[in-house]
Amino acid sequence: MQLSGHVFAPRSSERSAAQFQYQSDSQWLLITHSGMLSYSADEVTFSDPVGDRPIRISLPDGRVFVTPRTPELDTWLAPTRPWAFVLDWFESNWLAWAGSIMLCAVMVIGGYQYALPWVSHKTAQAIPTPWALQLGDKVLATLDHYCQPSNLSTQRQAEIRRRVDHFLPRLPTMPYKVNIEFRSDDGQANAFALPGGTIVLLDGVVNLAKTEQQLDAIVLHELGHVYHRHMMTRLVESSIISVAVALMTGEASGVIDNMAGAGVFLLANRRSRGDEQQADAFARQALITLYGSANSLGEVFLLLKQQGGLEAPEWLSTHPNMEERIERSH
Repeated sequence: MQLSGHVFAPRSSERSAAQFQYQSDSQWLLITHSGMLSYSADEVTFSDPVGDRPIRISLPDGRVFVTPRTPELDTWLAPTRPWAFVLDWFESNWLAWAGSIMLCAVMVIGGYQYALPWVSHKTAQAIPTPWALQLGDKVLATLDHYCQPSNLSTQRQAEIRRRVDHFLPRLPTMPYKVNIEFRSDDGQANAFALPGGTIVLLDGVVNLAKTEQQLDAIVLHELGHVYHRHMMTRLVESSIISVAVALMTGEASGVIDNMAGAGVFLLANRRSRGDEQQADAFARQALITLYGSANSLGEVFLLLKQQGGLEAPEWLSTHPNMEERIERSH
């Protein structure tokens, strides 16, 4: 095989016409106007084929021979670097580009929709209990920056804890020891299930309940989050997303992570609503086990709906539609 092109002197932009000829004894001959030079095939390095760019052949003495791509040269190089030619084909074929983009999109969406939840759930299950307890304590400490101590009497708090301790043995075994905490936040009616089994009841949600069974329904809903390790799973998931964004963009300061947050938020809402539905289902079954009816859960949702006013659109909300939750509770 003989190639025509130009040779560049070592560390120089000066070029001259030359021929590069392959010999049967695994030798290459560089033929220029000033003579011939011989090189072992093992000492010669060819650049990868990229589109219409010429092939650069690096020689051991610093010279570089440049030749146009030809079908003959491609045939000769193909067995030694098959992946390079596959990539070259992709780069020069717009259908392959479009197919690759679609494949990447499907892989990203599929990974987010199926692989990420599975990995997050398995990781959350594998996290040692002491770590989960420490994380829960840190989340509670952060929450205390925004909440005030509870105004409920010590007696009332003890009564609620005794009720929970009384019905816990009749429920599925929790992954952690359950701890009930009380806080106040300007009358807000809310409750939180933290990593490690801590449930925080705000005074507003305790006062919202008109009966003890309604308050039990609230606690049982949060126990559903504890049972399914929802908070720990979401923390693992958000960490994986943050690391993935940093690795893909090379941005570790969080700027791009925050920019991507809006899209991730909308995608994550569906998952959060799934968590709420699981917690609702747990509370319904537990209420039926304890009292023979889950009506108190629907009553709580109705009270929350009446107190909360207008709801956000479902695609913007992290909770399922309240009307649907009320309907499923009867």
